[in-house]
Amino acid sequence: HLVSMQSEIENTKSEMRLTLDNAITELEAKVNRGELKGGLSLYAKVRLMLSDLPEHEQFIQRDRIRALMHRLRELQDWRSFAESPKRLILLKQMKNLAESPLKPPEQHKRLKKFRSEWNSLGRAAGSQQLKLQKRFDEFAEIAFEPCKRYFESLADLKQKNLDRKKKIFNELKIFEASIDWSNADWKIIDTKLRKTRKRWQAS
Repeated sequence: HLVSMQSEIENTKSEMRLTLDNAITELEAKVNRGELKGGLSLYAKVRLMLSDLPEHEQFIQRDRIRALMHRLRELQDWRSFAESPKRLILLKQMKNLAESPLKPPEQHKRLKKFRSEWNSLGRAAGSQQLKLQKRFDEFAEIAFEPCKRYFESLADLKQKNLDRKKKIFNELKIFEASIDWSNADWKIIDTKLRKTRKRWQAS
């Protein structure tokens, strides 16, 4: 029974070593292709796998993994360097939107577009990009103010129209209840209905 357990433990360790080795090979391929996002995600998994192995086995893979970590950092630096001009352009566009607002619907459309493009660049890294992020968010908040007021006024108008419709509906119910249908004046009823329909459509 003890031999069986030892054999099972060794098999498990072998599987873990093989899984780790495959993951490191895949990580190397991602780094070679310049896949930063996928590489960082897989690197985190590799670190977890490595921590499950005995210390002497961790040591065997340590240099290989450190080299990959160094290359991932280089990729991050280059990506950050390449993205900075794009961030500066978007920051300027958002600043213009804040200082010279368009009509609210178009303003909101542009704001969403710039925010989406900014987010597609990934999370800000480093003090310079974090400063740009802060300024971008501040300008975005200012740019959204006219949209916020516009949407609030739309919501208020919708509520007023709804209240008018409820009032018209209640008036119609009262009018209907007041009619003596056995001796109804259809001309008055028709006039009332036409006026009510116009009021309803105008609300």
